[in-house]
Amino acid sequence: MAVNVRHKTPGKSGRGCKNKRGTPKAKADPHHAAQLDLLAEVLDMIPGLRRDITKKLSAEEIRTKYNSLLTAIDVHTGLTHPDARVRHAVTKDINDRVEGTAVQRSKTEHKFEDMEREELEAMVLTRLTKLQNDEKEDHTKKTKH
Repeated sequence: MAVNVRHKTPGKSGRGCKNKRGTPKAKADPHHAAQLDLLAEVLDMIPGLRRDITKKLSAEEIRTKYNSLLTAIDVHTGLTHPDARVRHAVTKDINDRVEGTAVQRSKTEHKFEDMEREELEAMVLTRLTKLQNDEKEDHTKKTKH
């Protein structure tokens, strides 16, 4: 007795629709499209980053230059990511960077609260002098090369 077996051809419509490889077709994901747009923007930044590196910009200068774009990407992710945990983590990170964490704020206030004004001024002047000396050293190193 012959048994009639019917096989589905990959790529034909109907239940269990599969692509040419025989795997189920993925549904369109709007978040995926947004991520691809962000990736395109980041890839557009690469030639500029290469120019900045060849100009021997410091990491701090590069970070400062692209900070607003990276913050915009973070805000976009915080508003549009489909996973609520990711949105929460991103917005918490942005708030901590802008306002500082509660622990950082309280430690800073308590650290300088009991200091005498003269002691505080001396500490600030010492640190300022050290920064100026470090900048001079960096400048002389750059001009020698």
